[in-house]
Amino acid sequence: AWQGQTYRSLLYDLLAFPLGITYFVVLVTLISTGIGMLPIVVGAGILALAGVVWWWFGEGERWLATTLLGVPITPPPSPIDRPNPSLWERTRAYLVYGPTWKRLAFVLLKFPIGIILFVVIVVGLSVGFALALEPLGYLINYSIFNSWQIAGQGETVTIWGQRIILDGTWSWTNFLLLLPSMPLGIVVLLGTLHGFNALAWVNGQLARALLGASEGELRLAEARTATAQARARADAAESSQRALIINASHELRTPLASVRAHADALSMAVAAGMPLDAAAVQRISTVISRESGRLGSLVDDLLLLAGSDTGQVPLVFSAMDAGAIAREVCDALAPLAERERRVRLICEVEATPFAWGDRLRLSQILMNLVRNGILYTPEGGIVAVQVRPQEERFVAVVVADTGMGIAADDLPHVFDRFYRTDASRARDSGGFGLGLAISHDLAQMMGGDLRVSSIVGEGSTFTLLLPLAPAPTA
Repeated sequence: AWQGQTYRSLLYDLLAFPLGITYFVVLVTLISTGIGMLPIVVGAGILALAGVVWWWFGEGERWLATTLLGVPITPPPSPIDRPNPSLWERTRAYLVYGPTWKRLAFVLLKFPIGIILFVVIVVGLSVGFALALEPLGYLINYSIFNSWQIAGQGETVTIWGQRIILDGTWSWTNFLLLLPSMPLGIVVLLGTLHGFNALAWVNGQLARALLGASEGELRLAEARTATAQARARADAAESSQRALIINASHELRTPLASVRAHADALSMAVAAGMPLDAAAVQRISTVISRESGRLGSLVDDLLLLAGSDTGQVPLVFSAMDAGAIAREVCDALAPLAERERRVRLICEVEATPFAWGDRLRLSQILMNLVRNGILYTPEGGIVAVQVRPQEERFVAVVVADTGMGIAADDLPHVFDRFYRTDASRARDSGGFGLGLAISHDLAQMMGGDLRVSSIVGEGSTFTLLLPLAPAPTA
């Protein structure tokens, strides 16, 4: 009797009666009016309004059952599995939709259910309180007769087969005959309270069956969702592959043209018997070697992106020291920074726990980020690499530079494939606009993320987040 759920169940049962009457009156009125006015346009509108009203009545009942009874009711999935349906398609889908009619059945059943619950509650509480308060009534009767001598003396009542005369005099016999009715009334009240819970449970299960989704409907909805997602992924993959082919063809054209031009020049010189000095041969071979290397790098990047699209990039997960890997990358790129670009490269590593991921791919990501920072930072600038713990769940590797920065309009696209904020400088640096896209994909495949912030004229900051390595098991 003292449990909160008992009183929530009582409230739910008591609300069933007025809500059931409201649902019945409103829906019957709307439906009958709509049918009667079907010959004119207004009738169809009223019937449509009735459909909307009963739908929201069902939503309200689902909320009540979930809130007051704690019944988990899974909302029925939408019967419409394609975007932007027409009004007729939406209407037809809901008219043949099983949960729509089950919802209507529950709303209409609320009226007889409410009457039954109301009668049970009123009878149970009335009988229980009448029995429990009978001895108290005798005491009050005795007090009234002795205090005011009101009419009614001599009236008789029959309790437990014994006649009791209400003459204003105290009788222990009469009182003791009435006393057992008090525990009996308490038992009836407690039984009624338990009945509230039982009736509310039955009502809640009925709501769950008629207002929620069945297992079959859920499986069908999951299959539809999976099919739609697979179709969307296939469309996205096809679009991505089409764009990849177009961009790759464009990027391949430049180094191939350079290789062909130098090879043709060498071939024509040999065919014409022109003398070639060692310096000319060295220059031509250097260009061919450099452009061939760029072609090989582009092919490797394209293969990696193709594997990323299909989830077939091989990753070897292990606990790794991100700080040590960052130092190795800085040591490898120090000559490029200090001798060729005149850029100061700083590496700061705090005490951090091991990260979880692929050591080779982490090194590849940091090579891309640090190399980009060096190439796009003017002479005399600084590129700083910092490794630190972050958010108690990640190891953060931050690469910041004092370069030109990235415009706000370009920031949302820096991880797009073949996207370059400064095409001329990117081509001079030998980039194809794939490094950041690859780094972002690899970071997410390892369970982390790659983020960027930038201020034009001040520089850019790339933050690589890697999950912490799991604790070793004993």
